[in-house]
Amino acid sequence: MTEFELPPEAIDDMRWALAYWRAQKDGHALPEKRLFDVTDFPPRLLPMLFLLERIEADEDYVVRLAGTAYREIYGREITGLPVNNLLPHSDAGGNLRVDLDRALTTGKPIFVDSLLTWPPTGTRVPYQRLLLPYSGEPDGPVRFFLGVARITDPKVALRT
Repeated sequence: MTEFELPPEAIDDMRWALAYWRAQKDGHALPEKRLFDVTDFPPRLLPMLFLLERIEADEDYVVRLAGTAYREIYGREITGLPVNNLLPHSDAGGNLRVDLDRALTTGKPIFVDSLLTWPPTGTRVPYQRLLLPYSGEPDGPVRFFLGVARITDPKVALRT
């Protein structure tokens, strides 16, 4: 099985997050969610960091942690909300669901380099997102997803 690699256009923040995830694996297929610590992350990543949990009974994902940028995107706190309730508000939403389902099935990270519409201004901004699957217990199945996203145009200053 080949190791997941980021493409050359991936920014350093995505490389940092992937290295963090790999270090937590410690020889296992997936790291355990209990090893994730938001305080390990550089402050520049915190506004667009998120953690989702797969809820099998609902076949949905619930937001367990959302950086401050998501409050601005959605106009409210989204922690505790199901992802299906949030997707209509994002042009990248459908792709997020597809990416989550793929990461759930494969247990591999998913990288995206695309555009999104920033709702407060309607501005189309380039961004990169990395979804990193986590298990809930040692050598368990995928249950959590750490998402790291960054706006990649330094001229775009988002209020967070």
